[in-house]
Amino acid sequence: MHAAIQNERIIYCVEHELLCEALARGFSGIDEYREWERELPHDDYDRPILPDAPFRIVRLQGEVLLRYQALEAQGHRP
Repeated sequence: MHAAIQNERIIYCVEHELLCEALARGFSGIDEYREWERELPHDDYDRPILPDAPFRIVRLQGEVLLRYQALEAQGHRP
């Protein structure tokens, strides 16, 4: 499970890191995100140079993941 965190709040939490990044950047899904990525400048290794984002992506695991799942089961949503 991956979470996009901005201003110490979870803004998105989904299973896949790339989808989390796409949603946090305002895209509707991975396909739209990939199209945007293709238009960006690329480095010498043909990797897109992403602009800075106001959020960070973290992987939820262990006790943190269990706590998130418990809150989610209680009806809490980011």
